[in-house]
Amino acid sequence: MQRILITVFFLFNFFSVIYSVDKTIKIYTWEDVLSEAKKHNPLIRSARESVNRSELNYKKSFSNFLPQFSFNLGKDIAGSEQSGKSENYSYGISGNISIFSGFSDINNLKLKEIELKTSEIEFRRIYSDVIYNLKKSFYNLLWAQEMVNLTKIILDKRIENYELVKFKYESGREDKGSLLRVEADKIQSEYEFNKAKRNLRTTYIKLIEDIGLDNYDIIVVTGSFIVNKPEEISSFTELIRQIPEYIIAKNNLQKVDYEIKIAESEFYPKISFSGSTSKFGDKWLPENSRWSIGLGLSYPFYSGG
Repeated sequence: MQRILITVFFLFNFFSVIYSVDKTIKIYTWEDVLSEAKKHNPLIRSARESVNRSELNYKKSFSNFLPQFSFNLGKDIAGSEQSGKSENYSYGISGNISIFSGFSDINNLKLKEIELKTSEIEFRRIYSDVIYNLKKSFYNLLWAQEMVNLTKIILDKRIENYELVKFKYESGREDKGSLLRVEADKIQSEYEFNKAKRNLRTTYIKLIEDIGLDNYDIIVVTGSFIVNKPEEISSFTELIRQIPEYIIAKNNLQKVDYEIKIAESEFYPKISFSGSTSKFGDKWLPENSRWSIGLGLSYPFYSGG
């Protein structure tokens, strides 16, 4: 607790001098820092939005397999000198569905699925990079806090030692060489202490930037430097296949293949089924009925080059 209070004291003085405003004091563990970064880091937020867009495009591609319906409502007024004015009313519903589109629909669906998987892999890569930098900044700040506390303890001891030797020197019980030596030790400790404080400010600001916060509240981190033993490392070949760049390159290769198939679908005929039913007449509500169903085929044998 004493070490935390010392860190808070120096950071508070630093911001009071620079910004002349009050700052909130927050004590964060690694889990707290990670939670804040997930909410505020711009790289993570941007990558997450990219995944959401790819997911929407993937879901949208399913619409090519569903029928399309439309409702029509109309009123026509026509007239001539011989017959006078006439009014016609109509309303109805129509629908159509694509039966065969040259395999473009299924290939477009697979293309959007590949794009979604690529976005998820890119998100994992960006997320891992952010976590790596964040963890490095976290432990740099934790180390800087420890160094401030340690150099402060050393400085206090050497100031105390200097005052004791100085008192003995003034009473004639210590030589000047001893006094100069302990004075040099004190000056060196002051330098190391000031250096530790500067490093504390630098590492603190770096952590704030990596989290993505724009308000420079006073953050003190707590934790330990205990390193857990890593799990058994897989073979080099398996690790290569798990690298995001490898997976993205593989997905891009599949993506090009589907894009080629979509382009080739233009050389296939298109088959669709349609149907409609409606009411029409010269008054509202019209009573005359008509309906139609049809099967259509189109083949673009010439598209202008």
